[in-house]
Amino acid sequence: SNGMAYFSSTEGALYAVDISTGKLEWKCEMGEGGHPPAIYDGIAYVGGRDGHLYAIDAAKGRVKWKFKVDGQYLSAPAVMGDTAFFGGSDQVGFGRPLQQQGFIYAVNINTGKEKWRSKKLDGGFSAPTIADGVIYFGCFDNHLYALDMLTGRELWKFRAGGSIHASPAIADGIVYFSSYDTHIYALHGE
Repeated sequence: SNGMAYFSSTEGALYAVDISTGKLEWKCEMGEGGHPPAIYDGIAYVGGRDGHLYAIDAAKGRVKWKFKVDGQYLSAPAVMGDTAFFGGSDQVGFGRPLQQQGFIYAVNINTGKEKWRSKKLDGGFSAPTIADGVIYFGCFDNHLYALDMLTGRELWKFRAGGSIHASPAIADGIVYFSSYDTHIYALHGE
């Protein structure tokens, strides 16, 4: 975006590097850890492991706003229109496998305010993918979910044989995703 590469680090910062020179343009501290940012209309949206989604000016590296979720771990966001969509979860109890619970959130990118959140789900989440008004995401509870983009209402879910960590891909109305059961799935997105 504008000749810049943006990436986060486990130390809790988002970096902007000029791709032609390799020069660090700015570094923005944002709490512990981070995921790949979504760059949209001059703003970098990135989830930190401190339980916040950050909106950071992509030109200057200044925090515009941050939104706190009920939990600590955030997925990478997807942005469409005036909304950022992402998952936020927290560890529940101890043991193996780790148990997580959380929500998919929709946050207004102009105000940083919550528009809606999904019902509580068991598991961490992949980064969402959006197509035709539907949000698709994988969950560590072995399900691929489809939610209405405007309301967060569950449209359908599909149970795979293992947890789903990678974001789904969509082409020609087919939703493709992989699972920890070592299978690749292709579902009609309707």
